[in-house]
Amino acid sequence: MFKTLTPIILLVASVGLFFGFINPEYGKIQAKRVELAQYDEALGKSKDLTNRRIELSNKYKSITDEDRVRLSKLLPNAVDNVRLILDIDSIAKLHGMKIRNTRIDQGSSADQANNPAIVDERKYGSIGLGFSVTSSYNDFVNFLNDLEHSLRITDIVSLSLRPQKVGVYDFAIDLKTYWLKQ
Repeated sequence: MFKTLTPIILLVASVGLFFGFINPEYGKIQAKRVELAQYDEALGKSKDLTNRRIELSNKYKSITDEDRVRLSKLLPNAVDNVRLILDIDSIAKLHGMKIRNTRIDQGSSADQANNPAIVDERKYGSIGLGFSVTSSYNDFVNFLNDLEHSLRITDIVSLSLRPQKVGVYDFAIDLKTYWLKQ
């Protein structure tokens, strides 16, 4: 009788051992394998990001100081109304003009500040600037040409003129310029 009960007892013990210990431990090992795979994937992404950061850092270091200054004028990373007005005024002085009646229009930035529900997801901001100058038509065209070829990105939004005396006009200009948001 012991010979017939021994295989049954061993079978019941092995089934009990499987469901009581081996199967739960095997499930834990599988969960650890999935977790390990996630960590390996995160580590791979981290290495990729580190390599990309090094690559971008090397590219940044290869830019000369002169080019960095030019890039900051092209698309500054902050609103600098005073610098903008001074830059335009220096171009105007080259043509014997004086900027008058300057005004700054914050535009959508002011609307967003007044209403926080407005979300602006653009990576750049814009600001409006208006001013007037008095000059001859040819000097004004030369001024606009120099403004067009300056490093600062500007869009002329509106332009109007009023005659003053023979050959001299009063020009009113509204323009928009941009900067990078951080």
